Amino acid sequence: MKIGSLALKLIVAHLKHGDKKPRKDWPKDGDFERKCDIDALGDGRFDHQFDIVYAPKEKRLGRTLIDIHGGAYVYSYRKNNFGFASVFAARGYDVVLLDYPHNNKKHGVHDQIRVLAKQLAFLVEHASEYGLEGNEFGLIGDSAGGHMALLLAEASCDKELEQKLGIDLKGVQFVGVAVSSPVYDFLAAVNAPVMSNSGRKMMFGPDYRNREGMALLSPKEHIDSLRLPVFLNSCKHDFIGEHSFDMHRDLTERNHPLEWCFIDAEDKNVDHVHNVTKITLPESVQVNNGIMAFFDPLFH
Repeated sequence: MKIGSLALKLIVAHLKHGDKKPRKDWPKDGDFERKCDIDALGDGRFDHQFDIVYAPKEKRLGRTLIDIHGGAYVYSYRKNNFGFASVFAARGYDVVLLDYPHNNKKHGVHDQIRVLAKQLAFLVEHASEYGLEGNEFGLIGDSAGGHMALLLAEASCDKELEQKLGIDLKGVQFVGVAVSSPVYDFLAAVNAPVMSNSGRKMMFGPDYRNREGMALLSPKEHIDSLRLPVFLNSCKHDFIGEHSFDMHRDLTERNHPLEWCFIDAEDKNVDHVHNVTKITLPESVQVNNGIMAFFDPLFH
């Protein structure tokens, strides 16, 4: 049975139910200093804002990670990654949680990329005002956010791609990119047989039929542009794990600097982006420790 727009709307409504209620893994007030709802685009829109979770002063390394949350392009938001950010803040990293508008039949992934790029430009310009040190960042993303992190990382290395996307990443410097269960072959995702055309229009945007436009948004199509070290993780029960294996194969064939973390656990709790949503699982601790070990030597 194909997923149409009505079914997708019902799924999204179910997922959004209680989406903005604090989860058990959110840091409590006082655990970490935070600056929230920073209006990067100056229009007051919640989904155009970002948050910063600061490391405790006695542990601060003067290093900043930028995180892009997942949510199948149509749900979730930055504050759901507070718990994930706290893992890195506890080890000395400041973490910026970016946000973007949910897709619908009026706008799509390209619009999300543009919003994220504008937030990044604002962050670079105002980093010192918000107490962030240095001018280099580590980039993290999970699931759909992993897709966007990869595409932005590629564009930061490829001026032509940056121009085609219609974004300006001048001054944005990434030391590396770490992605958890990312959408890598976006063309394959758009054309997945389980989706109806109405569902595609809602999830990916009104231009889903434009193959050239969808290819422009696919990290797989631009993997040769990437000049940054990569950390990639997936697991046995990752329902889109084929994307990670595809990306692993492409990077390995190119001898690209890659840290590969695959969790072969029978426990079905160890599933898609478990290291983001279930941070206390031993396997999640293993992955997140691996991400920090990956970034530690990359900062100057």
